[in-house]
Amino acid sequence: MGDRLHPGDTVVMSVEVSGYPDGTPATFKVFEVDVDSAADPVTTVKGQVKGGRAEAEWTYEGIVDEDEPGAPEFVFECIVGKSKVLSEVLEAEDVLDLEFKDEDGQPVADAELTVEFADGTRREAKTDAAGKLRLTDIPRRAYEVRFARFIPFVAGSTAPPPPPAAPAAADTPTA
Repeated sequence: MGDRLHPGDTVVMSVEVSGYPDGTPATFKVFEVDVDSAADPVTTVKGQVKGGRAEAEWTYEGIVDEDEPGAPEFVFECIVGKSKVLSEVLEAEDVLDLEFKDEDGQPVADAELTVEFADGTRREAKTDAAGKLRLTDIPRRAYEVRFARFIPFVAGSTAPPPPPAAPAAADTPTA
């Protein structure tokens, strides 16, 4: 498939219909297609017939089922009167948008980091000049972000802070 659906994208679901006057209600049911080909309901969107087409809009918000591997796939069913039609499969691609700022709210540029996903996949990346980063084609599960190196920020200082003091020795009980 050429284009992929990304979080925040709006899909115009449109079906040619005949024999229904303008204003006739249309119901669009959106389903996520699982690996086992089961269609899990995602949402229902109301639309209407206008000029021989039933239309409605749906905005993809991102991951629907975190337990499914691979890119999510969706189909929609349009119901007008007693007529039903099922769309072709629409493949989505999840993205991870990150933005890093210091304690003053300023962007942290060129921050090197590693993102590790629950399936063990690791991606190394670097923030842009605005402190932003976008990873595409990511696994669908939890993730953890690790910085390549972390130097604590000390307000008003241009030099790195001194290393932390050694922990105090623990008292040992005597018999």
